[in-house]
Amino acid sequence: MAAHLRDAIVERAVTRGHSAADVARTLGMSPGHWYRVKKEPHRLARLTLERLVAVSAYVDWTRVQAMVAVGWVQQSEIDQIVSPAAALKDAFRRLERGAVANGLVTPLAMAAEDHRMLMARLFVAAEGAQIRAANLLVATAAKD
Repeated sequence: MAAHLRDAIVERAVTRGHSAADVARTLGMSPGHWYRVKKEPHRLARLTLERLVAVSAYVDWTRVQAMVAVGWVQQSEIDQIVSPAAALKDAFRRLERGAVANGLVTPLAMAAEDHRMLMARLFVAAEGAQIRAANLLVATAAKD
């Protein structure tokens, strides 16, 4: 997805008639850094929040859209905040069809509504913990 954001930056630069130096200056980075980001869009995930905000303003995206594009936030996490009921129903469907539900004596669909919602909330929390752990590993590896 970071490639989409990079492409949006390049497209906006062409539209505005900006050179690579203009783009770099606007985004608060050196021209060399901009060239590396342009060549390897995954580097956008390593930008500071301040620079990512500058990027989102340059391409006229919201900060959240830029964060999703670089992988800082997953779209499903946003959906959980915006529509928790729908996110829980979606989580329950994933839980019901996944490996966790295998071997249960009582099918999840037959469980009480409050129990199903509790299971879905726990599943969402576990997914969030996995995402945070993976992001931490990526950030740690990037520093090394």
